Amino acid sequence: MRKQTISFIALIYLSWPRLIEVNTAMRKMLHSVMKEYLRMSG
Repeated sequence: MRKQTISFIALIYLSWPRLIEVNTAMRKMLHSVMKEYLRMSG
């Protein structure tokens, strides 16, 4: 049980930078989509 928890924490720790990267990319994409939408509707 304890070993599983440690490996789980290690997994999160290792994948954390990638999660942040994905989050930033998603936000940028969403931002550009919103800008495009506003430009088309306005």
